[in-house]
Amino acid sequence: MFLRILECRTPKGSYRYLKLVENAREKGKRVQRTLLNFGNVERWPRSRLEEFIRKLNDFYHLELVPTADDICPEDSFEFGAPYALDVVWQQLGLSDALRRHARRHKVDFDLVRPVKTMVFNRLLDPRSKLGVYRWARGQCIPEVFPERVGLHRYYRSLDYLMQYKQSLEEDIFWQVNDLFKLDLSLVFYDLTSSYFEGRGPSIARYGYSRDHRPDCRQIELALLIDRDGLPIAHEVFEGNRKDSDTVSDALSRLQGQFKIKRCVFVGDNGMVTPQNIALLEEEGYEYILSLKLHKDPLASAALKWLSPQEYPSWERLKENLFVKELDPPCPGRRIVALYNPIRARESRNGRQQKIQEAVEYLEGFALPRRKGQHKDPQKIHRQIERWLRKRHLFRFFTYRYHGEGHFEYRLREEVLATEAKCDGLCLLLTNSQQLSAEEVATGYRTLCEVEEAFRQIKSFLRIRPIWHYKELRVRGHVFICVLAYLLEKALERRLHSGGLSITAKRALETLAPVHLVTYEIMGTRVSKVTKLRPEHLKIFKSLGVDHPPKVYPLPPRTDVV
Repeated sequence: MFLRILECRTPKGSYRYLKLVENAREKGKRVQRTLLNFGNVERWPRSRLEEFIRKLNDFYHLELVPTADDICPEDSFEFGAPYALDVVWQQLGLSDALRRHARRHKVDFDLVRPVKTMVFNRLLDPRSKLGVYRWARGQCIPEVFPERVGLHRYYRSLDYLMQYKQSLEEDIFWQVNDLFKLDLSLVFYDLTSSYFEGRGPSIARYGYSRDHRPDCRQIELALLIDRDGLPIAHEVFEGNRKDSDTVSDALSRLQGQFKIKRCVFVGDNGMVTPQNIALLEEEGYEYILSLKLHKDPLASAALKWLSPQEYPSWERLKENLFVKELDPPCPGRRIVALYNPIRARESRNGRQQKIQEAVEYLEGFALPRRKGQHKDPQKIHRQIERWLRKRHLFRFFTYRYHGEGHFEYRLREEVLATEAKCDGLCLLLTNSQQLSAEEVATGYRTLCEVEEAFRQIKSFLRIRPIWHYKELRVRGHVFICVLAYLLEKALERRLHSGGLSITAKRALETLAPVHLVTYEIMGTRVSKVTKLRPEHLKIFKSLGVDHPPKVYPLPPRTDVV
């Protein structure tokens, strides 16, 4: 069945007739049979044809099916990952907290849109603020899409975040606490650094670099985290601030801002100073702190009575963790020793390899002097010292250069024996009388959540490079990264509680192919989410979304806001 136009010529002119025909076979011959004659097509304007089609459709109750030519794709937007993040964002009540706070301080623009876009960008494709402005064009972020946030709004929102940081952080804390019932019996605290390629803001200073870039100015980032890895609060310090000097600020935040009185403060050996220990005890906090094995007098005294041969006979907590409580150094304080055989083997093998390299290096000074080699014994001593210190081997050797061909050295066996006691060993100092040795050990091992938080903030969220050079906006940028980490940890927690043992990063990568495609079909603008595969549905279901949208409503597009 098909349409056919027949042209008829007469002395008065030519006429075109439209007919609906079909092929048929009569008496063994192929013929065309006319089913319907529409008459002279020249007398059928478009409006009359459309009216006829509608009447025919109404009479027979037909559904018109568009052809490929009737479908005109317009745009495609990333949908799966932003939608999943928005589910958790709303569960955390972050939009409500931001808007409630903005109303309280009479902010003259919607704070949620720029903040939400920047937080999602840190998790999906970290960029500069100009890059965020361009990236957002291809994203379907609920509460933002299809509007475009003006570039100046991103900068203004950073200024606002830091202007009211303390109260806003407190609002978010109580919002998250109501949802997750945070376990604040253990609070973990640690610091990291992030450096600047250029001069940086006024708080960027030269200091101890955990990124091994002492040539660059840096800032210090402190983070308080609960035992489940959810961030409580953060602070940005000058780059030359010592770790131990930040503890009093952390305690003030716990007491004044978050009203946390009864908890165990867990920190690494950078926090251990007599002043900090006294401060914790004066404020009534219990603590678990690791001791510096080579510098702390309590650790040095404990090491004298320890033997590596007895470590495997301690109480086994896990396959790679043994624990023993040592004799108390003084009333009210306890020392708990942890031993990790895997880490001990790695430390021992690494040290043996480095010592062998040092022996080969030192043996070279007993050979005839090479061309260009120093003659002065003092210069040779300084050369050897620099080489050994750079590799952290100086304390293992004594040496003396008497002249060409007369060089002697000795491996200090007593230092090597002391170092062997430290392989895989960790000594924890605590004032808690209620916690068992196992609970002290488990509590400190959870501090790795803080270290993992810093690794994720600096790698997955890519806190660097920091594209700002004003102090207020650098601090605002860090606030955005911490909010992104909160969202990432909450997403991961939802996934695990829903039965999916995958990371948030893996879930977002899985959802990346899910797009929202907009079409114009027969004059009507519609939107459709691309097909969801089983792995996509599992992720959404674990987040509490049983039926993700197939068609996403398209509000009218507005100008940049």
